[in-house]
Amino acid sequence: MTGGTNQQNDVSSILVDKTIASLIHQRLIETNLLDYRFKIKDIGNQVAIPIVNLEQLKQLNWFNDDSFVT
Repeated sequence: MTGGTNQQNDVSSILVDKTIASLIHQRLIETNLLDYRFKIKDIGNQVAIPIVNLEQLKQLNWFNDDSFVT
């Protein structure tokens, strides 16, 4: 599942379980919300994926606000 969102060094990122990281990554690409200026980071069982706009992400139907810590 999703683990949360965070912001480090002016970069917003979304933390997701590795089992769904590929799916979330693809959805972020399709919605132009992936921030290509920064690298995806492996954090144990989770992956931090940089995003462009957290507010836009929250508006998407597939985004479950209860699963993300903002």
